[in-house]
Amino acid sequence: MNKKKAVFILKTALFFILPLLTAMPAEALSPQVELKRIEIISRARKMKAWEAPEWHKLLFYEKTLFGRVKNRVSNPAFFLAPNGDISPKLELEAAIDGFFFEGRDDDRPECLFPERYRWLRNKLGVSEEEAPKPYCASFENWKNILNIDKASLVFAGAYLNNPSSSYGHTFLRLHRRHTEGANLLDYTLNYAANTKEELGIFYAIKGLLGFYPGMFSTVPYYLKVQEYQNAGSRDLWEFPLNLTPEEMETLQRRAWEMGRFNFPYLFFSKNCSWALLPFLETIRPGIKLEEKFTIAVIPSDTAKLIAETFGSSPVYRPSLLNITQWKRSQLSKKEKDAAYMLASKKKQDKGLEAIEQLPDDRKAATLEYAGDYLSWLMHSGKLKKDDADKLTMPLMSARAKLGLQETFKGKPKQPASLLEAHDSFRFSAGAAYHKDKISYEFGMRGALQDLLDDNEGYLNDSALEMLNLRGRYTPDTGRLHLEQGTIVKVTSFNPWTRWEKQKSWGAEIIFEQARETGKEDGNALIGSPRAEAGYSARLQTYMKPLFYLLGGIEAGFGPSLGEENYRIGGGIKGGILANAGKFRFNAEAKHYGYFAGYSKPLWTGTIGASWAIKRNTGIRAEYAWRRHYSNFGVYITQFVPAP
Repeated sequence: MNKKKAVFILKTALFFILPLLTAMPAEALSPQVELKRIEIISRARKMKAWEAPEWHKLLFYEKTLFGRVKNRVSNPAFFLAPNGDISPKLELEAAIDGFFFEGRDDDRPECLFPERYRWLRNKLGVSEEEAPKPYCASFENWKNILNIDKASLVFAGAYLNNPSSSYGHTFLRLHRRHTEGANLLDYTLNYAANTKEELGIFYAIKGLLGFYPGMFSTVPYYLKVQEYQNAGSRDLWEFPLNLTPEEMETLQRRAWEMGRFNFPYLFFSKNCSWALLPFLETIRPGIKLEEKFTIAVIPSDTAKLIAETFGSSPVYRPSLLNITQWKRSQLSKKEKDAAYMLASKKKQDKGLEAIEQLPDDRKAATLEYAGDYLSWLMHSGKLKKDDADKLTMPLMSARAKLGLQETFKGKPKQPASLLEAHDSFRFSAGAAYHKDKISYEFGMRGALQDLLDDNEGYLNDSALEMLNLRGRYTPDTGRLHLEQGTIVKVTSFNPWTRWEKQKSWGAEIIFEQARETGKEDGNALIGSPRAEAGYSARLQTYMKPLFYLLGGIEAGFGPSLGEENYRIGGGIKGGILANAGKFRFNAEAKHYGYFAGYSKPLWTGTIGASWAIKRNTGIRAEYAWRRHYSNFGVYITQFVPAP
């Protein structure tokens, strides 16, 4: 036999034998079992089951721009085949091999991935005669501990002090059977980054680049209430998902198989809200959630979409801070003064003496409020637990002696929910006037809210802007330039009272035209990071005006800043913010001086007013000045869902 003929025979043999080799499990099976395994693989190959959208959804497969397969899961243990993360076919055939795993039931792939195997059995028609179902003791014990029959989506309001929660947070609440009136005994399904409590600039960078692992966890609901409602002073909004009993079973199977694996966590895309989209698509096949978001995934947007998809109305759960403020609003001045003393280590005895003059029901109300206020101080980190306990014990003792009393009537007023809030992405267009010249402006903002936007459904007295770009075209000069570009801008006004002593603050990274340098339009662009902190206070009069005064530091960089190309300095900013219904008003002035680089001081300010015509449409007028330059503009704003 010559060499060419031998090579031909070898290639021919391999052509027929290799498919059988790839279909064989690692350990030899009995002939009868092997025939069953080959039969199931043949059925799968005939129908090309690995191409099914459900299989791709279960395994998180995605197509690249060039048609190749990629995967989001970063833990190789999520796959049964060595190249299962990039080959749906190999992974499906390895899963079929898993039907015939020989070993402890709890270690069988079908017990590790119960939803994956439920779909496989249905898709391929695998009967118990072909492949007996194992008893998954660990999974069944976990289900029995949870003992759930309903689920709700929970949206926790934004928390500006934590970058990863600036847009809010979403998770699932799992309602236990027969626990009506004992909500804190429920469980939650939560997806979050495992940051190991790292903070600072590296925390932000790693979160933006996906260096943190994102993980699912099932934790008691009371821990989430303590984290968000109490410590974070964040309202909770619940949206019942109205799942069928079959869908609840699917939810538990999917939660079990997702609980031990992680994904790269990115603050703006693969975040807490993103993870819930494919999860819920698995529970109710046919709904389209994930495809609605291509660039950024904002928790409030996903909560809106999920609530609309499942047809649920919100249930409002106010934060501990809002509850204490509501209770305080029902106290008289005399009762408030007594409550303030009751919460003071030095004046508690005087407070106890002061309430002796009150009727029993008002005495009880004052004691209850003082206790809640101490609880808020403790949860928000403003009072040590030991000190809070020592102050609370005499109040509880005094309250117990009064017996049953009617204290606070009703409940806190429900604010507008996120379902009533404007969408997150904004376009704007308008005209600006400077002396005798008119310029046309157009803008685009990725997210979310500035001080003149309608704040229904959003945090009061705050702003959070990301990727806000404004272009300007002046016909007289034929120039088109970037007027302003905001990378990020955060403003948090916290009105100072004797009860809530919290500072106001702001931070931003912005590109702007520094016309105070004398450069012509379009040639004065500089980059400026800035940070501010100070105080604000509100008057309880018409429009409830809020006055603020902040000190700040700033750095500027750009060729328009003289020969130095930079400046570093600081200064002060003051202003007023007010609103009445759909009308909002903001005026502020700022003076900054510079001790390094370009040293000329800067006076700047704005006066603006807006009117929300509809939920997603508004009009605004603004007058702005920088040293000797000023302009007046009128703009239309239109919000749309985030792309």
